[in-house]
Amino acid sequence: SPPVQQQQQQQQQGGKQQQLGPPASHSSNPPWRSTSSTLPQSNSSSNIVELPGLLSRALLRTGGEGSSREGRAATEGGAEQQLPHALSSPLLHASPLRDQCTDSIGSAHRQMEAGPSPEPDFFPGVDKSLLRDLQERHSIFHTQLVANAFLLAAKAHEGQSRKDGSSQLSHSVLVGLQLAQLGLDAECVAAGLLHEALRSHNSALESQMEEFMPSSVMQLVNRVTAISEISCVFRNNRDKLNEEKWRRMLLAMEDVKAVLIKLACRVHDMRTCGALPRERQVSLAQETLDIFSVVANRLGIWCLKADLEDLAFAVIHPEEHRALSEQVAQRQDSEALEATITRIKAGLDARGVQYEDISGRPKNLYGIWQKMRSSGKSSLDQVYDVTALRVVVTNKHDCYVALRVVQELYRTMPSRSKDYIRGERKPNGYQSLHETIYGEGEFPVEVQFRTHKMHYIAEYGFAAHWKYKEKLSNEDEWLDKEVQYKKWLTMYKLGVHDKKVRPSGAPLQDCALKSLGVHLLHSADQSGGPYGDGSVAGAEQPGVDPFLRHDRFRLRAPTKASVNVVVQTQDGIDTRELAVGMTAGQLGVELGVPNLPRYVLTVNARLAPPGTILRSGDLIQVQPAKQVMSAMQQQPCLSPRQPVGGQEEEREQLVFLPGSPVPVRVVLPPSAAQRKAEKQQRVVARQQQRALQRAAAAEQQEREQLVYLPDSPIPMRVVFPSSSVPNSGGFGAGGSFLAQMLRGGFGKGQRRSSASGDTMQPMA
Repeated sequence: SPPVQQQQQQQQQGGKQQQLGPPASHSSNPPWRSTSSTLPQSNSSSNIVELPGLLSRALLRTGGEGSSREGRAATEGGAEQQLPHALSSPLLHASPLRDQCTDSIGSAHRQMEAGPSPEPDFFPGVDKSLLRDLQERHSIFHTQLVANAFLLAAKAHEGQSRKDGSSQLSHSVLVGLQLAQLGLDAECVAAGLLHEALRSHNSALESQMEEFMPSSVMQLVNRVTAISEISCVFRNNRDKLNEEKWRRMLLAMEDVKAVLIKLACRVHDMRTCGALPRERQVSLAQETLDIFSVVANRLGIWCLKADLEDLAFAVIHPEEHRALSEQVAQRQDSEALEATITRIKAGLDARGVQYEDISGRPKNLYGIWQKMRSSGKSSLDQVYDVTALRVVVTNKHDCYVALRVVQELYRTMPSRSKDYIRGERKPNGYQSLHETIYGEGEFPVEVQFRTHKMHYIAEYGFAAHWKYKEKLSNEDEWLDKEVQYKKWLTMYKLGVHDKKVRPSGAPLQDCALKSLGVHLLHSADQSGGPYGDGSVAGAEQPGVDPFLRHDRFRLRAPTKASVNVVVQTQDGIDTRELAVGMTAGQLGVELGVPNLPRYVLTVNARLAPPGTILRSGDLIQVQPAKQVMSAMQQQPCLSPRQPVGGQEEEREQLVFLPGSPVPVRVVLPPSAAQRKAEKQQRVVARQQQRALQRAAAAEQQEREQLVYLPDSPIPMRVVFPSSSVPNSGGFGAGGSFLAQMLRGGFGKGQRRSSASGDTMQPMA
């Protein structure tokens, strides 16, 4: 308005012009919690009106919706009439504040019309070009959760590098990208980006992650960290730990997403392990082959299983891998396989055959090498399933119709035709038709024909393929149910892409069982399901085939009778089965930790409260308190909530005084959530301080004994430092000192073998 312009000209002439920061839109939410419009940090502290907490809250109450509307009306209509009333407010009686508000009305109005201010940069100094590249490669990186996870990972791994010279951030990014390409959700991708962030036990960084990440992501990160810790312990103690127990422990973990993140992490670790010493490469590859590839196979993730096996095969048997890969390259062609699948699909469509799924895959190198060794074949020419595809139809009749369609399209090998439906019967109940053809490019291809029910039995039932590969019997009921349930969760609840070759436009995941309604089932609690035996719920709803309600084929979740953990003490390391619901305090009493004054019990490398309930996959360690506390020392780390310039975050909000168009920026007191978080941090700091004090007191603990020196009637109190072995009953280095005293004391030049700090004191 004209009066405002006149006042501005007068202020400019007098050199008193000041600038008020851009105002934010009126909202009941504090601006630092808003995602749409947040007030940026001002460079001038003179623009901020600091008010006491009670006055701030009272001002916010009076400057609510009604007063805001009144202020906006004054701004639009007659600012020149409302201005004297606004500046006569008792809160603005100070002349500098009157000048500031009067001088800033015009600029504030212009900035309001310009739109909302940009969001503050909570991650200053982080290069976001890599994030933009990821967003171009996959849409999931556009989500706020995944973007924040990337920025947190960039801050956590700043300046860190791997043995091969690449940055630690590149490892986390590639793991997250692989999880995204597998079709996993934003929570899993975010946890994959942060899966290495807590390995350094940086409590300051963990508090920052908790500020930006939901609890579900933090739980995933903690579980992956625990798996990594156990993996390291396993490689260092292979002769003491059972491989099958380690595999079962991974399968028994509650959240299968944590296992998938670790599998993706191990794939990239194997691709970059060439910079490690040869001994460590072989140790890592052997664990990958014995543990992680087996778990991936049990979960039905063919692409991860093939990558893990081939990468480990290249490390353990480099010459065989190189020679076989050269031969297989001449027998496998992904484009020829895709052309073969497309032609078979067209032939089935022409005959009116309804199919559930058509998929193919090239057999991986390690699988070919294993088959040649087990069957005694010396040449690759004797292996005909180097490439294979599968056709899943709805009934047995269509299996034979589809077989005839393929026989009409391609030249076959009659000697390799097998009928496991009406002809030869497998003892484990497996059913399929097998035919070997010369596909596109005259490459040999093995084709399997089966119904969706046969496919269910071959993947989830008593004829499961993973049991056939591992040559396991049907006696382990728990393992059968666990693998069946976790594989169903992976493929149909998480929707993992198996990366097999399919016709153009087909879904990326296995859809062969959708007509049975497997995807309509939903997990029940561990107490029992609708049948009272842990059966997966939803079998009674429409769309689910009655086949899935049969006792032999019902999908069941395993009942938890125990939890499997790894326990490492001074006496050794072993896996133990504990009762469900056992706490860390109960296990500590069982291990005798209260009798070890300088030792503490940790769960997954953390000090755990006694009431912490133990879960499958936990790493329980009894370690010296000094060692644990030194590992938990906080490292300096810039808070991601700290704005650019290093200034402390200011909790600000623009408010309109009653009847005033002038926005006033108010510094608010901490919110209840912030006060609670700060209180929790103080509690944790006090607990750590007490633990350090107890450890220091135990270190200073001294053991005393009264002895009589030879030819002396005066007893001497000898103070020995405490032994390095708790409760051993000995005196450590001081024992030899006491023995020499009892033998007659020290002579001149005699060697003294006691520890530093021993004292002798005469006593009455």
